Amino acid sequence: MSSTSTLLLQPTLSARLDKATAFVRMFLKQAKLALGLQGVAWASAAGIVGLVSCIVSFIVIMTSLNTTDIDGRRIGAERAAALAESYRTLMHSIQSAHSGLAVDGGGRQAVLAAWTAFDDRLTSACISGDRPSSPTDQLRSICAARAEIRDLASRELELFNPPVRPLSPDVEQQFRAWGRKMHDAVKVTTGDAGQLATDMAESYRTAIVVLTLSTAGFVTAGLVLIFLVGRGSMLHFEQWQNAAAAVATATETRDMLNETIEALPAGVVLYDAEERLMLFNSLAASVTPGLKRPGAIGATYTALAIEAGEAREAVEMGPRDEWVADQIARFRSKGKHGIRQLPDGRWFEWYEKSTPSGRTVGLRVDVTERRTSELEIARTRDEYQALVDSLSDVVFAVDMQGRFTFVGGGAEALFGVPGAQLVGAAFKTCVDPGDWIRVRDAGSTAQSSARDEVRQIDFLLVPVVGERRHVEVKFRKTRTFRGQGSVLAGVIRDVEERVQLSDRLEDEMGRLRSIVESSGALIVMVDRDLRVVMVNSGFTALRGIGSHEIVGQPLKDVVSCPLDAATLGQWLDPSADRRSHQPVQFSNSIVDSSGRTRIISVTATPIFDETGIMRNIVFIGVDDTARRDTELQLFDADRLKGIGEMAATMAHEVNQPLQVIRLAAEVASEEIGEALSGGGAIDAPFIQSKLERIVTQVERASRLVKGLRTHARNTVGEEAAPFDVGAAVRSAVDLTDHLVRQAGAVLAVAVPIALPPVHGHATRLEQVLINLINNARDSVAELQDTNREKLVSIFAELMQRDGREFVRLAVEDTGVGLPDQVVKNMFVPCLSGYHP
Repeated sequence: MSSTSTLLLQPTLSARLDKATAFVRMFLKQAKLALGLQGVAWASAAGIVGLVSCIVSFIVIMTSLNTTDIDGRRIGAERAAALAESYRTLMHSIQSAHSGLAVDGGGRQAVLAAWTAFDDRLTSACISGDRPSSPTDQLRSICAARAEIRDLASRELELFNPPVRPLSPDVEQQFRAWGRKMHDAVKVTTGDAGQLATDMAESYRTAIVVLTLSTAGFVTAGLVLIFLVGRGSMLHFEQWQNAAAAVATATETRDMLNETIEALPAGVVLYDAEERLMLFNSLAASVTPGLKRPGAIGATYTALAIEAGEAREAVEMGPRDEWVADQIARFRSKGKHGIRQLPDGRWFEWYEKSTPSGRTVGLRVDVTERRTSELEIARTRDEYQALVDSLSDVVFAVDMQGRFTFVGGGAEALFGVPGAQLVGAAFKTCVDPGDWIRVRDAGSTAQSSARDEVRQIDFLLVPVVGERRHVEVKFRKTRTFRGQGSVLAGVIRDVEERVQLSDRLEDEMGRLRSIVESSGALIVMVDRDLRVVMVNSGFTALRGIGSHEIVGQPLKDVVSCPLDAATLGQWLDPSADRRSHQPVQFSNSIVDSSGRTRIISVTATPIFDETGIMRNIVFIGVDDTARRDTELQLFDADRLKGIGEMAATMAHEVNQPLQVIRLAAEVASEEIGEALSGGGAIDAPFIQSKLERIVTQVERASRLVKGLRTHARNTVGEEAAPFDVGAAVRSAVDLTDHLVRQAGAVLAVAVPIALPPVHGHATRLEQVLINLINNARDSVAELQDTNREKLVSIFAELMQRDGREFVRLAVEDTGVGLPDQVVKNMFVPCLSGYHP
């Protein structure tokens, strides 16, 4: 029921809106007709003046009624005056109490009574001061400080007991400052009330003047409107007479127009600006029978198209809605042509044109003869086109100006667009600029030749859409079928695949060579027998020899390659798991052309064919010498950073031998002195023992100083050499033992004497041991458990692995240990971005 009610009410509301809109339009047209444009302008101006006068009058009246709150301001002034008076009473009672005029405690009571009255007045004045009608800054500041005044006065009056305890000068000075603010507030509020009265008088005078002017403007606007109405009545009568004469002229013109359009050899239909049918001739009615029905004049084109569509559907000529939409779209396009065949076999061309006044003229032209010829030509052309399209190559013809006159089947696959779109285009646009001169000369030779022999040329074709392709063109000069001149006709064959096949190997080799040469790495490729088949310029420049001296040689004769034999065996084994076919990485040392040893990071990548057989191995090396040197410099910098910490250890450790030396020397000196003074013999064994002790302590101090000097020496350029592991351990212990003892820990060393020498850098091993001992010392120093022993242990042992001897060193401690996040990253170099 609700849906039905909506459907019934909606047309009623829409109809009312349409009637209101039509009434407004009619009123505007009638006003324009009666008064003219100038009269409408005067009427509009008069109406605006009258409306503005009324609005101004109402605004002034409402402004005058909105009077200022004078009563509120008067009350605020009275309360401010009362507050000032109560303040004066309070200050007078305080002064009387100070001067001793009040006796027996009466002064204090008078002050308290005056304070109570002042506090009441202050509360009342602040209530008035909070109102918008009393906006004095002085009163607002007093009210804002009301809590402060109460706290200060209550505290001071509680202690007030003249003459024993009078008010302090600071408090009295604060009271006087508040008194000055109250006096200013009274002065401002009193002056504000007087100024308000003056402003109100001035406002009323202004309102009277504005009302007078507004009334005058309203009266003037009314007089203008009365004049325009009278003038419009006279003009209306004159226009009525002119309209009667125009009707007669229009009737004559219409008859003449009807005769004219009936004499035209085309159907004519006229629609007004709202697409309503106005007139048509008999030929148009024969083409569109719906125009002859009663009531067609005045019907819209949309309604006529719907009726025609229903008629088509009734005789099974196709769906109605789509045909109606196409006809309406064509009609409103104002210029889009349409061709339709009538049931009697005639063909008519439909199109509409707009007139400057907004009307639409429809023309229905009989094109039966032309259409029949076009259909016959199209049929013949289709047969010829079908024959040409059956060819695998593209047939073409070019006139003497170098433009396509015909392009056959297969053009879209080669040119990217149908052949019909190429007709009229210049043949030059389809030829690569690099080949154009050669193609142009071949065409000119064929045009100027008296013989019509077949010629052939290859070039790079530039399609309209798509990528360029190599083509082979066979052509000859021939005359057109109408004898209108000569053309170059022939076929275009796509030979892109053939060209690509012939150029692929060369391109691939060139591309590979450019990649290899521009990579910046050292690249060597070997075959299954590990013979060099290719090297790049980076490798030959490093070795200082040419590629012809390397290619074909065994890899072992060119460079030492530590490629694991087991890995190479898996690559060469076709039955091996494909997961083993992964690249491997290792470091290698190569002596460059200048004799310097370079550290090379090498990646060896096997290359397998489709059957899984390894055909080649590509070695790609990156010169890592600079990075290794930088790491060594950082190693030495880190080592030197600990010299300051070890300086204290050195001072302590050297001081002990010096004290022993001093004591031994003093004892020996006393022994010699006593022997000389007593005439006795010198105890030689005793003196010898003291001298031996001095020598031992000197050697100990010398060993400590030597260890520190060795530790501080720069090792960037140091070459690896055999050294004693035990000596390196003892040197590290000498430099760290004192710091370990200071941490309350014990440093235990267990290193066999008969350890074989190892090849490497003794200084770097010492630095590693020093770092480990210091870390262990810090770890045990953090122990909170007093029952747990603080121990740092170093031990070494000889071990066998894979048939080779190794010396194993270990540093252990009883400390708190490392956090998990540090343990899992402890072997990640800081250079790779890890900073624990």
